[in-house]
Amino acid sequence: MTGGLQNLEGIAIIPILGTLVRRSSYIGAASGLTSYHEIEAMAEAAFTDPQVRAVLLEIDSSGGEAGGVFDLAQRLRTLAQTSGKPLWAIADEAALSAAYAIACAADRLWLTRTAEVGSIGVVAVHVDESVADAKAGMTYTFLHAGAHKVDGHPHAPLPAPVAADIQTDIDQLHDQFIALVAGFRRLTPEVVRATEARVYRGEAAIQAGLADQLGTTREALTALQRQLALSAGRSLRNKAAALSAARTTPRSQLSQQEISMNDHNLVTPVDDAQENTAPTPAQSPQTRRRSMKRPSLLKLSSDCAANLPS
Repeated sequence: MTGGLQNLEGIAIIPILGTLVRRSSYIGAASGLTSYHEIEAMAEAAFTDPQVRAVLLEIDSSGGEAGGVFDLAQRLRTLAQTSGKPLWAIADEAALSAAYAIACAADRLWLTRTAEVGSIGVVAVHVDESVADAKAGMTYTFLHAGAHKVDGHPHAPLPAPVAADIQTDIDQLHDQFIALVAGFRRLTPEVVRATEARVYRGEAAIQAGLADQLGTTREALTALQRQLALSAGRSLRNKAAALSAARTTPRSQLSQQEISMNDHNLVTPVDDAQENTAPTPAQSPQTRRRSMKRPSLLKLSSDCAANLPS
């Protein structure tokens, strides 16, 4: 399935495809980019739609930008918990790095037998263009205020102190990523760190604790519909039992509200979404904000940049 938000018999399907970025335009979308803002907007619409009883994230992405992804993952989990609607995800065929951060926010994560998940790590790239500049007869002179204003620029080799600063930043982002996955997947940080950003395919991902079940998107939808039907059945049985108990209780023991309900023989509508009992994970650390006045870790470019790998 491709395109925007879809509603299939009460299940909203949110596509998370291609390279992931914090923001994009219609040109970016046409080029195979999906923005975190777009994903959040679709999720907001789905979880607040009374016609939607559950949400499925359909993921086929090798990752993208670090900036904003942890906040998005936490927002998805919060929306699911607040609405009481199940949130499932399927890797069809990839949920790697930034895409895995989003996938693990789901209550249940499916993957096809050949799908890949994981790559829980961060990468930075610095391109030294000084030799190419010299061959082209180009010399760059930077006039700036602030000793670190041009840290990581591509027109000179990367100084060791600057490389150390960037590595510290990468390590901090990695710690946040590990904490997010550990909380959502009910794993210890040590277990997540021990993956060393490894990629797992199919059954191996389940054995590693990074996914829950093998199957196709169609099979995941069928299973989710079955869960919704079972939840609806339990709700009806519980409601019937409560009404039966109220009718056999002496009138003197009923509250005024219960007497009113019995006198008018009211049955409140059943909300299937209330049956979802997704666990509340540990809250993920907030992604620290960075100044745009120094080399950003939000994009891959000729400057040093950090990304959850694509």
